[in-house]
Amino acid sequence: ANLVENVRSVQDEQLSRVTQDAVRANDAANLLERHLRNIQTDVRREKAIEALRQTESKLNFTMKESMNLVSEIEQALSDLGDDKEAILVKATELQLQLDEQEASLIASIRSQISTIRGRIRAVAQQRSESLEHTMIRLRESS
Repeated sequence: ANLVENVRSVQDEQLSRVTQDAVRANDAANLLERHLRNIQTDVRREKAIEALRQTESKLNFTMKESMNLVSEIEQALSDLGDDKEAILVKATELQLQLDEQEASLIASIRSQISTIRGRIRAVAQQRSESLEHTMIRLRESS
């Protein structure tokens, strides 16, 4: 009887150690998973920032082009002098070019914003799902 109790005691201790090791391994896995999600979020954030930088670069380029067009308008006005019809035609052409560039830029910015919103939604969805999975695991483990 004493031998049986000793065997049971040793088995209980071994089971306790195995259980503790499993809990520690699970905690480590959860920590690694959280770290991976943070890295993925950082990568998505960097991509969104790069998209914004590209948009800013395009905007700066378009602004330079617009300033060049304004200079052309001013030069055209100077060169044409009193020839009002020619001035109006040139100004209208340049204004149409400006309007087209502005519309193109606005469409590009809207597209970038839409892309960024999609990425943000994806990150939020992933975090929500990750939280749900974590809550489910916590419920299952308790």
